[in-house]
Amino acid sequence: GAGLSMERQQTGLGGKGANALENPAESEPRVYGTAAADIPKTFAGAGCVVWGSGIVLLLLYSLCSYFGLRRRLGTAIPDGEGCYTSDRIRTPFVLGMFRAKIYLPVNLSAEEREHVLLHERMHIRRGDTVFKPVFYLALVIHWFNPLVWFAYRLMAKDIEMACDEAVMSKLGENKRRDYCRSLLNLALRGQPRTAHPLAFGESNTKQRVKNILRYRR
Repeated sequence: GAGLSMERQQTGLGGKGANALENPAESEPRVYGTAAADIPKTFAGAGCVVWGSGIVLLLLYSLCSYFGLRRRLGTAIPDGEGCYTSDRIRTPFVLGMFRAKIYLPVNLSAEEREHVLLHERMHIRRGDTVFKPVFYLALVIHWFNPLVWFAYRLMAKDIEMACDEAVMSKLGENKRRDYCRSLLNLALRGQPRTAHPLAFGESNTKQRVKNILRYRR
């Protein structure tokens, strides 16, 4: 019995060895699903390309709009400390980060000029000229996330309303209607939107007017 068992084992080993010699591929371990494993890598690579392309496009847009605006402001005339007047813009705004300048259109009334300068200098004092480009950079990096776009829009609205309230605290509540009239007049002129400037009548005019009229010290 022991001899028969040994003979069968040798025969079985011999059969496997013969098959291995005849078909070497059968003796190697088989790997299944390699194509399926490459699919996530393919999607990840494509996603990185799309994400990077979006970043590049947004950066190019912001740079082109910024330098285009700077080119239009090349003929601006100095008009007071940190202020310039230009006949090529329709609404006032602040431009620049660390050495921000205020740009005014040529046909502002004395009252509108006072309100604009108070508002825009408040932006500079609060550091909005630095924070807004930094937040815009975060938006560029996370452009695929709609919540970041929503947050950026809320941030822009909040900093405008905060500056309005700071101006009202200086002017007094009896000047609310005059300030709202200046805001509406300048918002109606319209201005091509760019990624950087902080414009006086930039956006959310309706909500800002309501907030000013409800303002209490």
